[in-house]
Amino acid sequence: MTVHISLDKLPDALEKKFGSHRAALVSVMVEAANLGLQRLGDSVEDTKPYIPVDSGGYAASFHAQKRHDGADVFNDAPHAPIIEYGSRPHWPPFQPLFEWALRKLRGKGKAVGGQRSATQSRVGRRKGKSKAEQLVTEARSWARGVQIAHSKHGMKPRRVFARALPQMRKDVGMLIRARLGGGKRQ
Repeated sequence: MTVHISLDKLPDALEKKFGSHRAALVSVMVEAANLGLQRLGDSVEDTKPYIPVDSGGYAASFHAQKRHDGADVFNDAPHAPIIEYGSRPHWPPFQPLFEWALRKLRGKGKAVGGQRSATQSRVGRRKGKSKAEQLVTEARSWARGVQIAHSKHGMKPRRVFARALPQMRKDVGMLIRARLGGGKRQ
C-alpha cells in the first residue's frame, strides 16, 4: 500500500510556475509525506466501526521515504491491503485469530469499577475448569466465530489511506504556498 507524492502529480500550472524551484518542490513533497504520516495516524484512530489496532503493528508500519522526485508514504504491514481494501469471503487461518482472541480476552478480563465484564461472567459460569482453561475455551469460540463470519462475508474495507488522502492533498497545496510563496488560494 503506497502513495507516491511527486512532481509529476502536480498540475501543469504549478509545474510552469515553480518548475525552476525543483529542489524546493521535492523538499515540500518530503515534508508533505511526513505530515501525511500524522494524517494516516488520525485516520486509523477515526476508523469505524472499530480501529484496526491490536498489537500496534499496522499503525507502526506507516513510513515516509524520500525519492528523487518526491516521496512515498506507505504501509509495509502484510495485512495493510486487507485493511484498506477489505477481502472477499475466505477461511482465515485459525491460529492468528486464536492468539488475537486471547489478547482481547486477557485485556477485557479485568474488572472495571468493581463490576465483572461480560467475558468474566460467561467464563465464570463454566464450572470444573480452571480460569486458564476457561480463557482458552472462550478464545477458541471467538476465533471460530470470526473465522465463520469471514467465510460468509469477508472483511469490509476500512479505507485508512483513502480517508486520509484529501487532507494530504490539501497539505501539499498549503506547503507549496507557504514555502514557495504561491499566494492565497482562490
